[in-house]
Amino acid sequence: MKKINIIYPPLVEDAYDYFHEEDASVTKGQVFRKLIEDNIIQLNGYPTKDAIEAGIVRDFSEDANLTFEEFLEIYPVFKRYDANYFWLEDEFWVMDEALLAFIEVDLEKDAFSDYELTELEAFFEDSIEESIS
Repeated sequence: MKKINIIYPPLVEDAYDYFHEEDASVTKGQVFRKLIEDNIIQLNGYPTKDAIEAGIVRDFSEDANLTFEEFLEIYPVFKRYDANYFWLEDEFWVMDEALLAFIEVDLEKDAFSDYELTELEAFFEDSIEESIS
């Protein structure tokens, strides 16, 4: 019998990693069903409005032409750095490459909380996706 590889949405993968550390017998399918049952994700894997409003899931979606203050609401981790490192380019906020060196130093010092690391990961993931498109 041929094995079927199911690709789960990122929220399921993240939740699976978390729960699998606590209970090695948990499966991704169980996590997927539980997240839907608890109204955290929709069938398509996207978070529900209720989950976002309750703060269970963060939405890192950026709209075009946000103010810098709105950008910082999505990525508050960047409040620790000078605003001069950022500018709007093609309707979205980008950072100067020089800031990466400061971020790398802070990463080496473990200066970021788990929430801040998630914000950085989301920002750089979105930045990479935008440059590829």
